[in-house]
Amino acid sequence: MRVGRFPLIGSLAVFLLSSAMLLPAQEFRATLSGIVKDPSEGAVPKARVKAVKKDSGQAYSVTTNDEGFYAIPYLIPGEYQVTVEAASFRRSVRTTVPLNVAEKRELDFTLELGSVQQEVAVTSAPEIVNTADASGGTLMDLEQVQNLPLNGRQVYMLMQLTPGVMFLQTQFGSSGYSGTRGWDANNNYSMCGGWTSYNQFLLNGSPAITDEADGWAGGWFMSPNQDAVQEFKIVCPALDAEYGRTGGGIVNTTLKAGANDFHGTLFDYYVNSALNANTFTNNMVGAPKGLQITNQYGGTIGGPLYRNKAFFFGSFEGYHEIVPFPVVTSTLPDSVKILPDGSVDFSGTGYRVYDPLTTHLCTASDNCVNGQTYARTPFPNDVIPGPNSPLPTGILSRVNPSGLAIMKLYPAPTVSGLLNNYIQTGGLAEGRYRYYQPMVRVDYNFNEKTRLYGLWAWQRGHEHRNSSGFPYPIATGNIDSERDFTTTVLDLTHVFSPVWVVDVQGSFGRFHQDFPEGPMVAGLAKPITAQSLGLNMPKIPTTSLSIAPQIQVSGYQTIIGNNISEQATNAYDLRPIAMHIMGRNNVHFGGEFEDIQYADQGVGRPLGQFSFGTGFTQDDPFTRGHCPGCGATVTSDGFPFASLALGDPNSGSVDWNQTQFETWKYYALFLQDDFRATSKVTFNMGLRWDVQTSPSERFNRINAGFCWTCTNPITNDPTYQANLANATNQAAWKAAGVTPPATVNGGLLFAGVSGPRAPYNNYYTQWQPRFGIAYALRPRTVIRVGYGQYYAIQNQHDTRSGFTQNTGYINSLDGGLTPSNAFSTGTPYPNGVLSPTGASLGLLTNIGNGVGYDWRTRRIPFSQQWIVGIQQALPGSILLDVAYSGNYTSRMTMSEQWDVISNDQQAACQANNNLCNQLVPNPFYGVLPKNSSLGSSSKIQAWNLMRGPFPEFNGVTEFTNPGASSRWDALLVKVEKRVSHGLTLLSAFTYQKEFERNHWLNNGRFRDVTPIREVAYFDRTLVWRFSGVWNLPFGAQQHLLSGAHGALGFLINHWNIDWIYTEASGSPMSLPDAYFNCSSISVPHPTFGQWFNNNPSCWQARPQWTRRVLPDRVGWIRNPYVPNLDLALQKRFHLTEKFSLQFRGEAFNLTNTPVFPGPSTDIFTPPHQLANGSWIGLGTVPFSQQNFPRNIQFSLKFMY
Repeated sequence: MRVGRFPLIGSLAVFLLSSAMLLPAQEFRATLSGIVKDPSEGAVPKARVKAVKKDSGQAYSVTTNDEGFYAIPYLIPGEYQVTVEAASFRRSVRTTVPLNVAEKRELDFTLELGSVQQEVAVTSAPEIVNTADASGGTLMDLEQVQNLPLNGRQVYMLMQLTPGVMFLQTQFGSSGYSGTRGWDANNNYSMCGGWTSYNQFLLNGSPAITDEADGWAGGWFMSPNQDAVQEFKIVCPALDAEYGRTGGGIVNTTLKAGANDFHGTLFDYYVNSALNANTFTNNMVGAPKGLQITNQYGGTIGGPLYRNKAFFFGSFEGYHEIVPFPVVTSTLPDSVKILPDGSVDFSGTGYRVYDPLTTHLCTASDNCVNGQTYARTPFPNDVIPGPNSPLPTGILSRVNPSGLAIMKLYPAPTVSGLLNNYIQTGGLAEGRYRYYQPMVRVDYNFNEKTRLYGLWAWQRGHEHRNSSGFPYPIATGNIDSERDFTTTVLDLTHVFSPVWVVDVQGSFGRFHQDFPEGPMVAGLAKPITAQSLGLNMPKIPTTSLSIAPQIQVSGYQTIIGNNISEQATNAYDLRPIAMHIMGRNNVHFGGEFEDIQYADQGVGRPLGQFSFGTGFTQDDPFTRGHCPGCGATVTSDGFPFASLALGDPNSGSVDWNQTQFETWKYYALFLQDDFRATSKVTFNMGLRWDVQTSPSERFNRINAGFCWTCTNPITNDPTYQANLANATNQAAWKAAGVTPPATVNGGLLFAGVSGPRAPYNNYYTQWQPRFGIAYALRPRTVIRVGYGQYYAIQNQHDTRSGFTQNTGYINSLDGGLTPSNAFSTGTPYPNGVLSPTGASLGLLTNIGNGVGYDWRTRRIPFSQQWIVGIQQALPGSILLDVAYSGNYTSRMTMSEQWDVISNDQQAACQANNNLCNQLVPNPFYGVLPKNSSLGSSSKIQAWNLMRGPFPEFNGVTEFTNPGASSRWDALLVKVEKRVSHGLTLLSAFTYQKEFERNHWLNNGRFRDVTPIREVAYFDRTLVWRFSGVWNLPFGAQQHLLSGAHGALGFLINHWNIDWIYTEASGSPMSLPDAYFNCSSISVPHPTFGQWFNNNPSCWQARPQWTRRVLPDRVGWIRNPYVPNLDLALQKRFHLTEKFSLQFRGEAFNLTNTPVFPGPSTDIFTPPHQLANGSWIGLGTVPFSQQNFPRNIQFSLKFMY
């Protein structure tokens, strides 16, 4: 009896009741299926189909069912011989059937009548079109993985050769990525329009990704070394229901396995700066190349433990590197003069410096602009008087000793100029890396029905990178960072019958990293203490270190790294999957379970940090650029180092954080049916259900949302009630048009307090249908259509207010008109700091400061992906693949500020900013902590009482608003020549557009009605990559000079040339947050000196209380980008039949073409060309090279 061709819903119901639920590992092995027919196209039942892996002798056999259909799952990728035998028919043999990672291959046989002793051998290459699967993607086979040029031998960089896949990092060096090396743990890829954290990386089917909430979700733990990788496949969209937790793509990597013969390699890759090019920046200033020495060494070995039965494969890679990271940054300019009497002269900067203690209401003599309420008096000659200066009577020294001591820590500039005046090319600007990566794989075949394999991999790495290029001990960067990863995988497969196969896989992975931010934290330098700078900082018990606070001066290099960061993640995984053949239906169903543990042992900045900007040294306290003569006789007003010299930070903080240990679970069930409807049509139909549970913290140290309607206890505080009843206060509030609330609402909630331990709701209705069809229009033409729904990886955004306590610096007691004197007195926190109170304060937690929270109803991002395409096989083993693909992702999270003034109030304050800025009695004074933002002064700006609904907090932000979305549409064109005649080619072209709606343009003191929709920051309209592996056509076994031997053969035999060429559009350009008053922002012919219209008269500083109108970024002006070519040339020497030696040379960025960053958007620095030809200022592109210069690498590899 014929079994129904489409799966029954009952099959899923039975599975839901009976199956265990286990791991999110997705299958990396191949499935071979097909139909065995007789000459009249009738089905041949009970035919025996046997697949034998040619290098190991591993055999897999099944028999066809009544419809002649067979399927052999869980085939280790490699080359097979497939034999079909049936009574009364000749035996049919396909001698070469390559099966790739995660491939579904259809292979039909038509048997000829005759004796089974007679054999029909088919040696033709299999079709290159995909008739079994509608999913998109690209295979990186062994030929490409082993031969394409890879800087650092990091195989995941080959992902970019897939249409629709982009590596988004463009900045390398001291302030960017260290490079594309195995050290990296990275998620900075967009795949098929998905956000960077929405991808899945699988290693032999086991997840190799991070799940934690620190921005790394969806990135790989470890990149396996190049010699250990058999191949990998990039799949997007992934239409098989076996794949889950993705909103982008899947990267499925398989490692090599042992065989019946011993094979292995020994290799060393070497780079020396003597052969490299110098950077553009170094050449510009006449500096020599920095030192680079790289040794990447190791080997592999694989072979039999017991022939045809047990095999092993092992690999090891070590990496040691010294690499220059040329630094172009900004230090204290030489135009700032520290005079012998202790005064500081800023007159040479071109910026007017104002005295913050002279703030007053505008008068006619101040020449205030429209909308300006307050003004200040400049320091005479822009000199801040020091302690020994001849001061007029009544004028005191204004230079702060601590500020001056900090200024003296900055190194002298290496070139003149206000910005980009510090260039380091070596020594302090060197990075040092090392890592070790051993891996072992064992395969054991009990018999043809039962197979087992195990995998163990480990990596430990070390990084020492001074990102600032500044001398110790003030340097910052990843100083003596450590990162290690280990994974263990066990997998058992058993064939119960020709129609039932079960596979069970379990794995464990652990990822740990410790990132000291500076040499003092790492114990590599004698600390600079706060006391040595004249500062009395609070002692926080989470650290025993005694280090000065970090100092940030706006627009200049940060100094003194003191952040303490350490995290670890454990992941336990288990997955059972069964395969059942029903008629022509190949049905997979299974369950997945993952237990994730995340420990954050970092305690932030208990030693503190301070930031200095221009707010206290500009004319108008609230808006820069309002001073008389700004943009004409002087560049602008305010200078951040002047604020430092005065000892007036614009912000600061001290962290008192408790550690964290969270766990969460992942459960999933799926049913997948690949239905061979006819010889031309295959349907892929699947349904997935999964749950990503809310995290819980071991000691409930986690918030559980925010109560909007709860009455806050300060409502009944006697002091608060007395403040409300005070007649003087009431009169002042009435005059200002504000009314403090009689009932104060709102406050944080906590896990395990009058509610569950989990801060989020779990969702049990996350069904994800998948559908695809592959239709063979002609034998060499296939049309593919597919659609799928997905729930992406959910970053755990949970907040921990009360357990992580940040005490902000009180910079002013009058709303920013004048500075507080806390820093300048040497005791920045005179009222102490806030200690973690846990959940004990309830709704009063962090009151008076800003708070953020996650809604209990946080959502999991939901992605819909589709593809419509056609594959055409062309002569010469060439495949043309053209497709339209799209991705719409919704329910993504974004931050929303709730404590805002209304649109009417914003408009009124824009017309008269004194309505919001005026000082009124503070109803919370004496009620809120004095070391809180809103409780520190008896006066408060009126706008604080206008905003609602929670004026007792200095801002209330929801982090999990699910209103963000993105839309990606793309034309994907791939031309692929599979290896033939020694040539492999791959051309990947993408024409795309991605828009996102993930934030409000104005989302601070007031908020727009709707989020802005704009081009995605990583959008690149056109991307083309062209790669090839070519065995040059001369010498032995080639078309030309095939008989070469002796000296000639030694010279010309076995040469290869390999390359990767990239051409792409630039990323969207950011726009200044300012008003533009001219006709066009773009210019006809952008230059480094004018990338967009940078006429200073066209740009106006946006006044306080006005809305931003220009978008963050635009797609009609693009940042600079240039083509790149990587090239490799190699020669192989055959020592004996089994032993050979390969010599290889590689050039990365062969043309030595520099990539520069986007233009400056600083409207307060006019465009200016320096003496060395570089540019600074608005609309100019700085000559700060973002990529590495040409690197030359040589290698020697012994193969046997």
